[in-house]
Amino acid sequence: MSLCRACESGQTVPFYASPDVPVSSCAIVTSFEEAEAFPQGSLRLSVCPRCGFIQNDLFDPSLVDYTQGYEESQGSSPTFRSFVDETIAHLIATYDLAGKDLLEIGCGKGEWLARACELGTMNGTGIDPAYVPGRLSPADDERITVLREFYGEDTTDLTGDLIACRHTLEHIGPVRRFAELLAKSARKRPGSVLFIEVPDVTRILREGAFWDIYYEHAAYFAAGSLTALLRRVGFPEVSVRLGYADQYLLAEARIDHPVAGSGEDTSADEMLALAGRFEALSRASVNRWNDWFRSSADLGRTVAVWGASSKAVGFLSALEYTAPLQYAIDINPMKQGLFLPGSGLEIKSPDVLTDRPVDAVIAMNPIYLPEIASTIAALGASLALLTPEGGPSNWT
Repeated sequence: MSLCRACESGQTVPFYASPDVPVSSCAIVTSFEEAEAFPQGSLRLSVCPRCGFIQNDLFDPSLVDYTQGYEESQGSSPTFRSFVDETIAHLIATYDLAGKDLLEIGCGKGEWLARACELGTMNGTGIDPAYVPGRLSPADDERITVLREFYGEDTTDLTGDLIACRHTLEHIGPVRRFAELLAKSARKRPGSVLFIEVPDVTRILREGAFWDIYYEHAAYFAAGSLTALLRRVGFPEVSVRLGYADQYLLAEARIDHPVAGSGEDTSADEMLALAGRFEALSRASVNRWNDWFRSSADLGRTVAVWGASSKAVGFLSALEYTAPLQYAIDINPMKQGLFLPGSGLEIKSPDVLTDRPVDAVIAMNPIYLPEIASTIAALGASLALLTPEGGPSNWT
């Protein structure tokens, strides 16, 4: 048992462990040998019975290096770009942000930041040690300024009318302290809106989605635990909704002004119950996939995964037998020619299906199924299209 890092007032209850998993799922790996020897760590998930927050008790930040090559961009997908535009348009219209100042904490390669500044004619500042100058267009570069460093106590003078923190909070070990720093930045600008986007752990637990568990995710939020954390550090007004096919939590908070909607309170009891069922659900799913890969090998079938990112690394790291796998596919050109940490699968463009066809493709995220099916059809490929949550039962 460990002290809850979100409420700091209770001992957490362990419910799931996984040894020897890659410590980073989006790292740039340039050879099979490097991928096989990629650093590994162990994770142990536990849930707080008081606030429902879930954490990786064994998370060691010294094992995860975001200052080296890291490729997390999803901007090559029209589906994802549409989601980004809808989210930004909502924030601009709801909080009258046109022409205002935007700060993005953990801005990655700056794509969301630049797009928000374009759509809202905003002035943008980002901060992220993994930012790569030159990735954006010259016009985008003119709209934004990015600091290539970590956000911390020394940078809380940074603020904006909108403070965005997308897919960063789940990577933070001392999550309460980090949230306090966000509140400190928000207080620098009266009326400032904090926008947070993180994965929804409720869906992960309900589906037994072992492929959505990663070492570098130190924190896992449900609507209730995220609302409680933000209120605890000084945001009395919190609104949380689901987005991106209910995969993400989208939270909006203000310290001194109301927000539309209200904080959603997933109870700690509900999280305890879901956590208690997760290991059995995930183990059953892992066993089904191991059996399917073995039978596929016996039948001489070949397989690829589509989506060479965190879900693929989480999926493959949990399985014991993946011999039929030939390669991973990704539409992000910055990933093509690289290798998945741990499994060592080489990442290819979709065109590989014409030169090295496979019998089945596992689409790691079902939201991309229409995109993937359209690309496969355009290539004239004939294959079975599966998803981790759908399981292998529809193609035996």
